[in-house]
Amino acid sequence: MFEVVEHAPTIRLAGELDLASVPVVADVLQGLVGAGGYVTLDLERLTFCDSTGIALLLRAGRALNGRGGLILRHCRGEVRRLLQLSLPDGAPGMTGDWIEEPRFPRPGDDAADLA
Repeated sequence: MFEVVEHAPTIRLAGELDLASVPVVADVLQGLVGAGGYVTLDLERLTFCDSTGIALLLRAGRALNGRGGLILRHCRGEVRRLLQLSLPDGAPGMTGDWIEEPRFPRPGDDAADLA
């Protein structure tokens, strides 16, 4: 089962982020990314992510780079392992708790700090 729950600038993903679900998540992310600032994805209940999911995350991070950033939190299990293998140091405009020493923004941080 796939579920997207919006709460302030946080989106909670559940189930699978794959070819079938990426368009739904992309639609939700589009408005938030367009507005700039920091967007948090809570991945605690995400059980699977394929290459289309990773590509979506990379696009969102690049789009926010210098205007905010994409923050991935609560990375678990196979999704965490995938992120560790494919993005060990994060990516431009993206950080998360799978990184050994992640850099999370604090209130008042400049959007360029994640770049």
